[in-house]
Parts: sequence; structure tokens; C-alpha cells
Amino acid sequence: MVSRNELVNFLNTYFSVEKYGPDPAMSRFVPLVYENFDWREYFTEYFFTLFNGLMISGDDYVNHVFGSVFPTEEVLNQFINEAEFGDLLFLHHPIDMECGDPQGKSGRFILPIKKELLNRIKNKKLSIYSCHHPLDCHYEISTGIAIAKEIGLKNITPCIKQAGEFVGLIGEIDDISSDKLIEKLKAIFCIPYLDFGGKVNNTIKKVVIVPGSGDKIDFFKEAETSGVDAYISGEIHSHIDNEKGKAKMEEALEYMKDSEMSFFGVSHASSEFLVIKKMVLPFLAKKFELPAKEIPLSNWWH
Repeated sequence: MVSRNELVNFLNTYFSVEKYGPDPAMSRFVPLVYENFDWREYFTEYFFTLFNGLMISGDDYVNHVFGSVFPTEEVLNQFINEAEFGDLLFLHHPIDMECGDPQGKSGRFILPIKKELLNRIKNKKLSIYSCHHPLDCHYEISTGIAIAKEIGLKNITPCIKQAGEFVGLIGEIDDISSDKLIEKLKAIFCIPYLDFGGKVNNTIKKVVIVPGSGDKIDFFKEAETSGVDAYISGEIHSHIDNEKGKAKMEEALEYMKDSEMSFFGVSHASSEFLVIKKMVLPFLAKKFELPAKEIPLSNWWH
């Protein structure tokens, strides 16, 4: 058991939550998705100032810490059912993101947490902590570092800035073909298939990693200018079912026609879950001597 305030204050300090100010993405998406709902009834004053940190404040003491990437209905139901009074869920995103499936349905993009689930969380006095941009660009524990370790990236340097901070990593790997890298990534991210684009390369030596939404032409250009053979991201092009999503997909596909890079999309959710499973939860379990449990999605192409 640990004091909730002690745990939260440590997380705020370790991830420098206040340093970044309002989260560049979530400060737009959260108000948008809850525009017809009084979300301030459930979320803390701190959260709707910074859109990171303690989102829902439960009991004063935490017995177990859980971790996931999106607050899907599946994830929240498991958390509520398995958690004890006062336990905490660490999330990367404070809202659900339905990003779509390259071999299935397109996504609806951002989705709110249903009021019924919020009430159940509140009634059980559970806590939810969200850490988005600070977790993407942390110097020790980040979405990119977790991937780099799993694929064996060497001679790593930061690259690709977003909101003034580096969110990508560039480095070298032992020679590998596109086909073999696909199999390796499928195993690492526990996915049945990837989203692949660009050129099929027999030899890949230099890689860029951009977890989450990496489907930006400026990111592609920076990577290509650096002499990269492979671009690994959660999303290499959009599968969102709206006009903006369709336009982004066409733009990315057009770029890939003439690119020398191989593009590997491992799903937005799985690309960011790795840091929760491999780094955040083990770190907190050791630091606070708390039992920790990850809650994966049953379908990473959510």
C-alpha cells in the first residue's frame, strides 16, 4: 500500500508533467470529445489544466497499480472488476482512440469514456493517471526507448520534434531484410499482421522509430534525409473514417511510391503499450513495492 498523493507526486516530478504545460494533443482532443458532457464532474482540476497527471482521483491509498494505453471499454471493465478499492490505472492516453484496421474497419478516431464507466470508477474510488506527451519524450522511460530496446537499436540519437521536444529515435540495427523485420515486429508487438508501405529492402541497417501517429510527411522527409532504410511507427498512414483521415492516407501513400524507405506500422495502440508493459509498470512496482498488472487490448488494430 502506498499513499496516492506520494505516487502521483512522484510521477508528476519524474515525468516533468508541469514543465510541458497543457498537452499539445490532449488539450485539444479532450475538450472536443466531451463538449456535450460535464467532464469536470469526474476529472481533477489539475488534469483539465494540463491534460496530463491525475485524471480521476480515488481513495487516499493504492494497493495495486494497473497499466494500459487507451481507456477502452474492455480495459476499463477489466480494471474496475479486478481492482481493489482505491487502486490506480496508469494510461498513456486519457481518451480512447479508434485508429482503424488496415485489414478491417476504419476507425472513428477519438471517443469519450462512457458515463456509466466513469460512475463505476468513482463509486469504487479508483484513480486514473494519464501521461501522454511527457512519456513520449522522456530521457529514460519513453515510448520510443521501449521499442528501441526490443529491436536492438544501437548508436541512438533523438530526432523528429513535436511541440518542441524530440519524439523519435534514429539508430542502427544488425542487417535485416524487410520480410524478416516484419516477422520480428509481429512477435515483439503481438500482432497478426503489419501495415507495410514503401520499398521492400533486402538490407536494412538504419531505422527511425516514431511511436503512435507517425503518419506525417514532414517526419518521413526528415527520416529519409538522414539516410534511413526503415521507418517504424504505430501508424504509417491513417485509417480514420473521416475526410481528414482519408486525405492523410492519400498523402502518405503518394509519398511512399517514390520513397527508398520501408514503412512498418505496428498499430498505434501496440506501439505505445510496450513502454507501459516493459518499463513503466516494472519501474513503479520496484519503486513502491506494489503489485503491478498490464491490461492489453484484445485487438491491437483497435
